[in-house]
Amino acid sequence: GYKFDNLFVTCCSLNGPMGLAYLPYVAVMSSKTGPVINLYNAATIAVTTPLDQTGSLVIKTDYPLTGVILVTVSLEKAERFDIRLRIPAWSTVTRLAVNGKPVSVVPGTYAVIKRKWSNGDKIGLTLDMRCRLLDAPHGSDRLGDHHQALVRGPIVLARDENIDADYDKPINILSKDGYVDLSPVPPALPNAWMQFRVPTSTGYITMVDYASVDNWNGKHICTWLPCLTP
Repeated sequence: GYKFDNLFVTCCSLNGPMGLAYLPYVAVMSSKTGPVINLYNAATIAVTTPLDQTGSLVIKTDYPLTGVILVTVSLEKAERFDIRLRIPAWSTVTRLAVNGKPVSVVPGTYAVIKRKWSNGDKIGLTLDMRCRLLDAPHGSDRLGDHHQALVRGPIVLARDENIDADYDKPINILSKDGYVDLSPVPPALPNAWMQFRVPTSTGYITMVDYASVDNWNGKHICTWLPCLTP
């Protein structure tokens, strides 16, 4: 980052607005056979079917606070077409159903639902929001060895010095089969979104979602956590 007069400018502040402006173009896209859902934020999306019928998809969810998503189809006339839903590679245990009937999925692919859609049809999707413990890749910089990161669903977690003075101290995260049992707690900072208690070999630490960290006031954060032991 760099400071121009009293304005801090970073890659986040420059690229973030561009990314947000681009989201409507990729959140739900069109194909020759029907709509393609990429992003599971709450929204109402106008769609045009392969037969040029105008309809909509209504997505109700609090994702990524939870992984529960409900998509309701709105059409004037029933029509056969496909709806594709992105199944993230990290969602290894996913539940998908149409009007309560289960549909099989494969992580890291698009689930393709081919059917005659009617007004009011509902797609229920539950993504795997368990917290994953990731080992840092061993690259050419040996200082990166023996570090780990936590990712809950699509959300990277971080230790924030504003609420954790030991934010950069080595720890050993407790996990089972690569997953960490988090406990959600009320955020300590007024603008924070998510906060969790994380079990370690010496007790608990507190972590927040990366979007909620605040290092504009001279404080620091840590996402790749150093381990106590290799």
